[in-house]
Amino acid sequence: MKRNILALCLSFPLLLAAQDYSTSVTYVSHTDDVLTVRSVGLSEKKKDAADHAVKSAFYTLLYRGVNGYNDNKPLVQHDNKYYVNKLLDSRYSMYVRSFSEVADTEREKSSRLYKAQVEVDILIKSLVKDLVFEKLMDPPLSEITMQDTKEEVGLPSITVVPYKTEDETYQSILQNDFDRRIAVARVQDGFNQLGATTIDFEARMEAMWRSQDFNAGVAESDERQLLQSTGADVYVTVDIKKDISQSEGSRVSLIMKAYETASGNILASRQDWTNRFYTSDLDQLCMYAVDSQLKGFLDDVALNFARTIKEGTSVVLRISQGAGSTTNLNSSVGGTGYVLSNAIRRWVRENAQDGRYHLQGIVAEEMIFDDVKIPSKDVDGLPMDAAQFGDNLLYYLNMDLKVPCEMKLDGRTIYIILK
Repeated sequence: MKRNILALCLSFPLLLAAQDYSTSVTYVSHTDDVLTVRSVGLSEKKKDAADHAVKSAFYTLLYRGVNGYNDNKPLVQHDNKYYVNKLLDSRYSMYVRSFSEVADTEREKSSRLYKAQVEVDILIKSLVKDLVFEKLMDPPLSEITMQDTKEEVGLPSITVVPYKTEDETYQSILQNDFDRRIAVARVQDGFNQLGATTIDFEARMEAMWRSQDFNAGVAESDERQLLQSTGADVYVTVDIKKDISQSEGSRVSLIMKAYETASGNILASRQDWTNRFYTSDLDQLCMYAVDSQLKGFLDDVALNFARTIKEGTSVVLRISQGAGSTTNLNSSVGGTGYVLSNAIRRWVRENAQDGRYHLQGIVAEEMIFDDVKIPSKDVDGLPMDAAQFGDNLLYYLNMDLKVPCEMKLDGRTIYIILK
């Protein structure tokens, strides 16, 4: 039987203590606007049991989380007792579309309390909007705008590179493939016009070739090093397809994929054909493609880059034994009873965002974390980056463990060398 929502505002004037709320809440379904759950409520008075079940649904959603919704996490991220008390006292009824009792209310023999079970439709989109407005909840990632990203962590710096196959090199493409060279130039210009900071890949590549600043090894290692050495947060690969027709008009398609440079994780991809134009000028056709595709693509990159606010920014951490060093990763350190590799792993776990990292491997001479999620801000609320994270680790090793070492930084790759 459906209940009158107005009755919710008039009943239960006294807010129950948090420990009196039931957390027996089960997910049923949800859309963008409405979340449906089943909830249990207990009360000394039979007439209040169903209302208490509805309040228990809100309490659980706010503070405990409901399995099957919001990754099973509670909605409240920054508590405000005054707001929550008002919400659970009466304002929650604003967010109830309807509810119905799914079983008869009966008195339990053990507790002598009346037990009600209800199915309630919660106007979840409106509730979340209010929680965000009152700053109890951060904006959902789907609602984070490019302006939010700029204010919170800044737009990522971007380097634009041509798409290449395994048997190609960046140098050969930029020297010999006019189509991809034009596409890269137009995409980079487009990012600049949208306010993104870009790093010229070709200039960086030529500088590295002049200085021969490459790892000795295979070309793949060289090119990975080249991408990381740009210092860009994101690299975007660009390929182009042409459909040239004098009778029907010509069109092009830009195939763009954005990757986080440090981890190689993909952030966004986009491919679409332009309309047809009566021109065969590739430069002009690429400009049409950039005008129609690039803003949406950058919005996708910004949205996924905004995940660093909650999930942390990826960096690579490499610790190695320097020439002439008598300390390696298997050495006991600091009177802790730990070998150095274990002490470093524990420090990384404690200082990474939510303890999230991936350890690629350890030998006595080297230890490689190929992905460490660092928080966007330090404990003082100041921006955290790879340089600061590396400096904090350096201080721990030098001062706390008394292990002499030095640090080098290459983009988002941190090198710690044991001296």
